[in-house]
Amino acid sequence: MKTFLSACFFIQLLLSSSIWAQAPKTQQSLVFHREDSFAGWPANEGLWNWGDEILVGFNVAKFEERGHLHSFSGRQRIAFARSLDGGITWALENHDHVVPPAMLGQPESSLVAPGGVDFTHPDFAMKLRGRFFYTSINRGRQWQGPFKIPSFGQSMDARTSYIVTGKSSCLFFIPCTVSDGRGSRIRSCSVETLDGGKTFHFLSWIGPDPLDETIGEVIPNGDDVSSTMPSVIRLENGHLICALRHRIKSRKWSSIQQSSDNGHSWQPLSILEKGATNPVTLLSLDGGKVAAIYGNRRKVPCSISAKISEDAGATWSEEITLREAGRKWDLGYTRAALRDDGRVTVIYYYSTQERPQQHIEATLWQP
Repeated sequence: MKTFLSACFFIQLLLSSSIWAQAPKTQQSLVFHREDSFAGWPANEGLWNWGDEILVGFNVAKFEERGHLHSFSGRQRIAFARSLDGGITWALENHDHVVPPAMLGQPESSLVAPGGVDFTHPDFAMKLRGRFFYTSINRGRQWQGPFKIPSFGQSMDARTSYIVTGKSSCLFFIPCTVSDGRGSRIRSCSVETLDGGKTFHFLSWIGPDPLDETIGEVIPNGDDVSSTMPSVIRLENGHLICALRHRIKSRKWSSIQQSSDNGHSWQPLSILEKGATNPVTLLSLDGGKVAAIYGNRRKVPCSISAKISEDAGATWSEEITLREAGRKWDLGYTRAALRDDGRVTVIYYYSTQERPQQHIEATLWQP
């Protein structure tokens, strides 16, 4: 009997050790919280990192609980927070001339980009929003711009998503509202500059037209049909992979698209998840792995979730929960940075019972 009990205890210990090894190791830190303020959407404003120095942008407005609507009222502003220790502590920054697109007026009144931007400068950062971009060569302590992005006949609504390809060349990944007689919908595209941001060339739509995914459904003009919020990384083999957030009426999913020709064409690669209804951020990990991180709004309590791919985005692990106890659906919009020690700093907006006001948090995760 003693031998049997010892064997059972040993097996239980092995099972417990296996479960513990798979559980995410996380550490939380508070980036920004005020009781009178709503803070949200880091995915819209951008994140940049230089080793363990991280800068993140987000939106701030007056907090107002509004049920099924976002919990804010009044005009938004853009704020920044910087960490010098990989995301453990944060200091707030304000750059008053970096403002939401609605406060800039018509793009024709903004600055024409002079070109000559050195995208490979070691302290370079670029911020995209709406039809405008800003640049910095001192890690976002000062910004130049706003400069115009051409429309290519579309209504551009850029978020910060780009890949530097050379000293004077860069790829931008931009959602656009398309109205061409088939019906209004949002599609994402890849755009290139080869002269330091002076001129731009439209390369390709990313992924299939979302109207082609409607499978005979009747889609009244103005209904939600979108393929948006592109997050793009370059793999070790030189290919690009892009996460897209899709919506057709009540159907919601996230897909991975692939380009083997530097953004000139794209092919579907995999379905990441269904129903989380939140934009995904992709991140290259050590060892050639890829992490996909997103806010999970499927049911309350909501969460921040992740999946890992070991085959360049073709297949994905089971869902990993990084942050639990989200009070309501109004959360997520993640950004992430890889620290020097291999841990990942995930930044997002969140709401809990203890802090019901939407605020900015960071989770340090060891994949």
